[in-house]
Amino acid sequence: MKFINTAAAITLMALSASAAFANDIPTAPLAQTVNFAQLDMSQPAAAEQLYQKLNATAKQVCEPVNGGQIRQKAEYRACVSETLANAVADVNKPLLTSVHAAKSGNAATSVRVAIK
Repeated sequence: MKFINTAAAITLMALSASAAFANDIPTAPLAQTVNFAQLDMSQPAAAEQLYQKLNATAKQVCEPVNGGQIRQKAEYRACVSETLANAVADVNKPLLTSVHAAKSGNAATSVRVAIK
């Protein structure tokens, strides 16, 4: 029996993504496991590599809700966004969180203090 180190694998699930497209999701769970045991998550390059891997996997997991209608396209983008955000949160590594914040537009902005 093979055991996967849970600290080094994450399962992306689209079912938790958005209730808005619940009627469009097939009955089978949409999930895929991403293993990152070989990556040193204290290195920026590894965090970037894992982020790209999680992003690509989120797109695959959410593909069944991607249809030709505008509403379906919006639901697909929401699914990918939320699935990816959930995966990043589940991994819970500071460098990966920083990469996600920068790429998703949620990076902390600097505050300018006015001096009189």
